[in-house]
Amino acid sequence: MKCINIENVKTFMSGLLMKENFDRYFLCEAEIVTFNKFTIDGHVQKKFYSGEEYKDMGSPQWSTWERIRPLCFEMIKGSRTPLKFKIVLRLNEEEMERMLKENELSYKIEDIGGLYLNIVYENNVLNCITGSSMNVFTMDKSLEKVWDMKVEKELSVY
Repeated sequence: MKCINIENVKTFMSGLLMKENFDRYFLCEAEIVTFNKFTIDGHVQKKFYSGEEYKDMGSPQWSTWERIRPLCFEMIKGSRTPLKFKIVLRLNEEEMERMLKENELSYKIEDIGGLYLNIVYENNVLNCITGSSMNVFTMDKSLEKVWDMKVEKELSVY
């Protein structure tokens, strides 16, 4: 787990809400506090779709950030800064597979519960906190270290 302070908040927020920089993630949850507290659960509601529609979508468990991003943008945009927000993103499986191969890690995709990026804004401070969960017990922290370094490198532009 690594906590990365974002110095250039305006540029980061533009990349998060107005560009495709984070579209390879799924949304687990979001909480945005402005004049109200808005909470979004990123779980796809399977019953909302016909069986065929759901299959055509790839039977996702989570909504993509790309799909939810415009809603969050609408809640955050304006002349006033939000009081606070927390957005929890989860890296998609294709990106996880790529990361495993590129770094020659021996984990199977089924071993990984998730690789997370927690974006937290409060008291005019923006932090990104990495996280990982495993479906198997291991003392090996190589995946966590690779994930931390990958996120740190990607966020270094902010």
